[in-house]
Amino acid sequence: MTYIKFQELKNNNDSRVIDRRSIDAGEVSRFAPNLVYMVYTDEIKIEREHVVAFNDLVDEWYKDGESAYFLINITGKYNDFTRQAQDYLAKEAPILEKGKVKATAVVINNLAGRILIKFFISIFKPKYPTQFFETEEKAYEWLRKKGLIDQIN
Repeated sequence: MTYIKFQELKNNNDSRVIDRRSIDAGEVSRFAPNLVYMVYTDEIKIEREHVVAFNDLVDEWYKDGESAYFLINITGKYNDFTRQAQDYLAKEAPILEKGKVKATAVVINNLAGRILIKFFISIFKPKYPTQFFETEEKAYEWLRKKGLIDQIN
């Protein structure tokens, strides 16, 4: 298994980073060929408007017919998703209707967050494979098993 530490890639000069953008809720990076990595900032209540901004960015990066794998890092302190944000991500986001999500791995390192993600998966039943992990390494390996091409090393 090959794994890179995404948070160590701090600048866009690294050839593995196709694009990197800051949005109100955190930082989003696009890696070749089809991986989106999002790190949420600490102490943020993630609202619908935050996930709409994320959706719009992904929609810009991936044209119709293209899709990606998502590694979402929510290991910051005191992060929380509102019900409206969860519902949008699970059922309403245009990137879902356009088939742009292949699978999503969520990294969360606290009990409350894991309970929230487990609830999200069981209640909202996302239209794409979704799993939570305690480490990015495990999340990345799961995405590879789902078909992610390891071309970012």
